[in-house]
Amino acid sequence: MKYKYFFLITIFVFIFNISIVKSDYNNQIIAKIDNEIITNFDLINEINTILALSNKIADNEKIKEYQQMAFSNLKQIVIKKQAIEKYNIVNFNEKDLINYISTLENSLGLNNTLRKHFDDYGASYDLFLKNTKINLKWNTLVFLLYQKQLDVDEV
Repeated sequence: MKYKYFFLITIFVFIFNISIVKSDYNNQIIAKIDNEIITNFDLINEINTILALSNKIADNEKIKEYQQMAFSNLKQIVIKKQAIEKYNIVNFNEKDLINYISTLENSLGLNNTLRKHFDDYGASYDLFLKNTKINLKWNTLVFLLYQKQLDVDEV
């Protein structure tokens, strides 16, 4: 009886370790910016996000272009995230987020939700939302840093 349990536990640990090694192999670090990393999972997800937002299907001829665009977007998000953390920006206008999502759904002509659309493309809606919030916080930071330099003529 002891050997049976030992055998089952050994097989479980062996299978679990193989799955960890396999996932580590598939999720390689492709860039590091300060203490933030960008993995190939992030890159693939960003490519799928770009395709979802443009309502396009992956094209092998343009894959290099999509990779470059996705990598550039990911670097910008990391840099913006570091800046908003440095200046401790935690707030953003929630209405801007709601309006942005609504505008995207309308412009894409979606009958379902944006979340479902992202699922159809294999993109993470939650990461998209997180990155959108980072961009909105970035906008807040830029406004706070340069609001004194703004000179708006009222009509």
